[in-house]
Amino acid sequence: MKHSSLVDLVTRGAQIAPAKTAVWSADARMTYADLLDGARRMGTFLVDAGVQPGDRVAVWMDKTPACVQTILGVMCAGAAYVPLDPRAPWRRCRAILDDCGVAALAVDGPRLPFMTELLSGLGLPLLLVDSAGTHEPAGATRMATRAEALETAPRKLPLPRSEDLAYILYTSGSTGVPKGVVHTHRSGVAFTEWVIDTYDVQPDDVFSSHAPFHFDLSILDLYASLGTGANVRLISSVEAMLPPHLVRGVAEWGITIWYSVPSILTAMLEVGELEKRGFGDVRALLFAGEVFPTPQLRRLRAALPGVRLSNLFGPTETNVCTYYDVPREIPEGRTIPIGRACEHLETFVLDAGGNEVGVGAEGTLWVKGGNLMSGYWSRSGMHGLVVDPRGRDGMVYCTGDQVRLQPDGNYDFLGRRDHMIKVRGFRVETGEIEAVLATHPAVVEAVVVPI
Repeated sequence: MKHSSLVDLVTRGAQIAPAKTAVWSADARMTYADLLDGARRMGTFLVDAGVQPGDRVAVWMDKTPACVQTILGVMCAGAAYVPLDPRAPWRRCRAILDDCGVAALAVDGPRLPFMTELLSGLGLPLLLVDSAGTHEPAGATRMATRAEALETAPRKLPLPRSEDLAYILYTSGSTGVPKGVVHTHRSGVAFTEWVIDTYDVQPDDVFSSHAPFHFDLSILDLYASLGTGANVRLISSVEAMLPPHLVRGVAEWGITIWYSVPSILTAMLEVGELEKRGFGDVRALLFAGEVFPTPQLRRLRAALPGVRLSNLFGPTETNVCTYYDVPREIPEGRTIPIGRACEHLETFVLDAGGNEVGVGAEGTLWVKGGNLMSGYWSRSGMHGLVVDPRGRDGMVYCTGDQVRLQPDGNYDFLGRRDHMIKVRGFRVETGEIEAVLATHPAVVEAVVVPI
């Protein structure tokens, strides 16, 4: 790896042009110099407040440059950030806080009214808020404002090591409890550097950031841009649901690299007039998270003949493990492949008996290499990384995806071997919904079926 940590990666990116805009949204923007200065001040404040290397700091904020600065500040302190869905019910957020034992929680104004209930009995050491207001929540040992943190004189803090925790992303869990996927700086950097090399990211690139920060697509948006001196345009949760606005915005914002789930691209085709308006200066269009219906993909390919279209595939546990560049002509009567392994990873397929299979045979996809998570938070008994079943050195991950290797080296995706489904790119275990429904006293038994 070229960089020891995500903080190191962003710092190197900022050296290209400190005064350049790093991250921006509809109503705010932040230069690299301001982003890093504030992150270092916040990191120093967190350390002085008792946050230690390896601690978890939850971030429950809207998608803004201030949120990005907070995330970087957490990592500057040597801690791992845990992004919470800003639109999620507070009870789900509380389940996550209980699971990972946070040392601090950063929130913004819209979430303050929920703090007293959220923090009741939690024993939270530090609550960091945008500003003190009419809602003074109980339940935190100390409450401070972002302004207070940003007034802290920054000290030179040690960079996180590659093996240190960087972030925990919570996904749906079949037991009814959210499941925390733990990534280190090593896995975050390994994936980001692959993106930078594969898509030849340059300082003049402009990334879209369509995915929320608790979704694994955001890792590509943030760090491939900030790690190269490029910049990233944050798309709010409201903007993200307005296809015509997005199609117009791509040109207005100067986006050159777009990344989202296929369903939003389909909506941009159907109601956003993408075919009529074009896609601005986009040179690489990446999609992941769900199957792209072939008819709509064929329309997109025809509308953007000169754009590189890539299908990125992989669970949160690996971020991306395979990819496929969509050709100019898409074959009739079949979905596109999920591609072949990213160059720095190894993939293989095992059948139900644990035997490695070759071309044409169906089996389960396994992954080995630098992108892999370090495990599930506090889930030592849950299936995670295992010793390579082929008898080779190293740990591997079973994705649970059923695939078939084609003669050209690409994998076809055949489905799942469990009850996990994808909804707008988000992983949902039907068992989690069933478990929650079953807690209601009027429900004897619950079964969830996708339609």
